[in-house]
Amino acid sequence: MIKIGGLILSKKYLAYIDESGDEGIKKGTVWFILTAVIVEKTKELKISNTIDEIKSIIDIPPNKPLHWKELRNKNVSKKRYIIDRIAKEDFVYTNVIINTYDLENEQLQGKLLYYYSCRYLLERISWYVGDNNGTVDLVFSNRSNISYPELEEYMKTLFNDNACQIRNHVIKGFEVFNSSQRKMLQFADACASSLAEAFEKDSLGYYDERFVRTLWNKLYRRKGNLLSYGLKIFPNEFMKKYLNEYPWIKQIK
Repeated sequence: MIKIGGLILSKKYLAYIDESGDEGIKKGTVWFILTAVIVEKTKELKISNTIDEIKSIIDIPPNKPLHWKELRNKNVSKKRYIIDRIAKEDFVYTNVIINTYDLENEQLQGKLLYYYSCRYLLERISWYVGDNNGTVDLVFSNRSNISYPELEEYMKTLFNDNACQIRNHVIKGFEVFNSSQRKMLQFADACASSLAEAFEKDSLGYYDERFVRTLWNKLYRRKGNLLSYGLKIFPNEFMKKYLNEYPWIKQIK
């Protein structure tokens, strides 16, 4: 147990962080999503074993990671099975969702957009864990274009920024792995990528929100508030447009 200012932090959590979409402004995918799947450490093994079960059912070899995008043009039933099975487990997930075509700051390209998203994601991770009297270790999915030592230094800067709302005392660890090395990163990939399907429209203007509807009760809410916590959408000034464009958001919030 850790005691801070009279408060005992007894629960230990892990936050697995993965993303979906492109980090370029006004090019590539419209939406960039950064997701954290938060689990209690004592429950992690049981939840991660779900990935093995899923792969055996949908005929993915045991040594091959589960990647949602590889199922994109295949049997939709497999994706539905993944989400239905994931929904049975005990976890919470939170998402920073950025419309890269509406974002006016075109300097936020590549790693800068990723860092920008991390700031808001880490706030929400720390709020959830802090409210549950816990500490958390961060586990990032490795991206070739991100310097993780640089990201760690950026995080340290945020921890000393009074304007930032990260509860840095609850964040205890920082690790980076490939998805093949941590099954829970494959779990996070499924959460991030299935949410992306609810935002990213196809060539005919259709999106698929059925997966996020299945996982609606796994989204982080604080005092009943979803849009500031489980679904943090940017830019804020376009929120009315997004709520009209994606009516499912109102229906699950």
